[in-house]
Amino acid sequence: MTETRIDPTPERALAPEPSGDAANGPAAAVPATPDGPPTPEKSLLHYLGLAASGAILLLVVAIALLLIVVPKATGSTPLTVLTSSMEPTLPPGTLIIVRPVTPDEIRIGDVVTYQIRSGSRA
Repeated sequence: MTETRIDPTPERALAPEPSGDAANGPAAAVPATPDGPPTPEKSLLHYLGLAASGAILLLVVAIALLLIVVPKATGSTPLTVLTSSMEPTLPPGTLIIVRPVTPDEIRIGDVVTYQIRSGSRA
């Protein structure tokens, strides 16, 4: 029997070096990488997209901190107004953060949420 061996790392073809006027043309602006084809230069649009992505990520993290960490640290609970019962002050869909208070702390004009059965989420 004959044994055939396959080399897993094929040799890469080397691109010819530009010479004369070709070195000063557009091909000189695109550097060749040792691992593969030349990589184009990144445009301003690429960097603007990168900055926008970073800003969106920071915004999402800030909103998560505001809606999750801060209420938990203060003993509050985030709720969403589901009906028009609190209009015109709070329209449906408004996110509110509530905390337990004693009846003595409630004043006229305060927005109040309540539970029918104490400790129940219903």
